[in-house]
Amino acid sequence: MNFGSRKVLFQQQLIMKKILITAFEPFDIWSSNSSWLTLVELTKELPDFVEITTRLYPVAFDKMQERLAKDLETEFDVCLHLGQSAGTSHLHLEVLAKNIASDNR
Repeated sequence: MNFGSRKVLFQQQLIMKKILITAFEPFDIWSSNSSWLTLVELTKELPDFVEITTRLYPVAFDKMQERLAKDLETEFDVCLHLGQSAGTSHLHLEVLAKNIASDNR
């Protein structure tokens, strides 16, 4: 059995990782946003080798874009952006999220 690759993986896990996790405020008829509720659950129990930054963004595109751009001035190892889709009850993983609502540009 080759333990060398396991040792490298273990060492990589011990390196502090900077992670940005974002979510959105409630909108339309919802009193809460499932993206924020998910973020809260995700961050309850984290390993010691991660440094988490969380953000709650407004759903207004221009305000959100400005805040995200400022946040991305920090170099994160990983960025996880969570969103709520009104038309589904399932989890979807996307590489590029695209909202074509009339108020987005």
